[in-house]
Amino acid sequence: MNRAVSRAIRYCLRERTSRFLEQTTSLGCVDRLHNYFALCASTCRLLFDLAQAPGASQSAKEVVPEGHADLGALPELIVDNVVELISYLRRLNDDFIESSDAADVPLQPFLQFCVVYMTDLNVLSNPHLRARLGEVLETLIPQRYEENWNSQRASSGFGIIPAHSFVRREQLLSGDNGSEQLSHVVTALLTAFVSIELAPGVDSNTSDLPSVTASASGPASPGAQQAAPSSEAMETATVSFEEKFHYRRPMYACLRYWHGKPFYDEQFKVNFPSSKTSGHLLTYTK
Repeated sequence: MNRAVSRAIRYCLRERTSRFLEQTTSLGCVDRLHNYFALCASTCRLLFDLAQAPGASQSAKEVVPEGHADLGALPELIVDNVVELISYLRRLNDDFIESSDAADVPLQPFLQFCVVYMTDLNVLSNPHLRARLGEVLETLIPQRYEENWNSQRASSGFGIIPAHSFVRREQLLSGDNGSEQLSHVVTALLTAFVSIELAPGVDSNTSDLPSVTASASGPASPGAQQAAPSSEAMETATVSFEEKFHYRRPMYACLRYWHGKPFYDEQFKVNFPSSKTSGHLLTYTK
């Protein structure tokens, strides 16, 4: 029995190591990485355009359109591929986004895609995928909170220089670039946050942010009754602590960066009219 387990573990290690080395080598080619990055940006732009109503203007009311339930049949692999590539850049090649090799690839489609698909439960019903889009937003914020990362320096023959800058990402999230989606980015993130925390079921009707904040701000009416979920729904909706922690970590990084900036504080006030509720949430981001 022990030998069988050992063989299984060795086989798994060889397979995973081989896959990691293969992917790392493939993405190590700058031209190929640029093509992958451009493909992800084009995918985000296409999915964002598909979520828009035909002939819709870019007004605030149409930032997160409704009535696109057909997009709920979107293959999850498409979204997962985008998240995987952006997460790879965040962990192992963060400076590529700011490099001249990626200068022709716009970052706006990633932001637009995240805001629309994290907010609207009709276009992306899987709460796990909507929560994973927080990793994309974390990559877009121009700040890193890991102490080792912030003290990192890249050495060269001319001395010690900073690893890289966040010029493009600072411009994207500056708040004065006229992006309608940026005006709703806090709502989008909090919607995905409460969806995975309180109602991780795919077909839950109470996983949107207004429902959660309404229930938290006051007691329910005496006549209101909550239907008990079935055992099957509970099994599919259960998320382990490790998974929840994995989802929350990039969301906390985004909240830490946004909190204290006037442009984003206004969005916090809209979502949390009570300063006590907002402060309670942000306490866990410090």
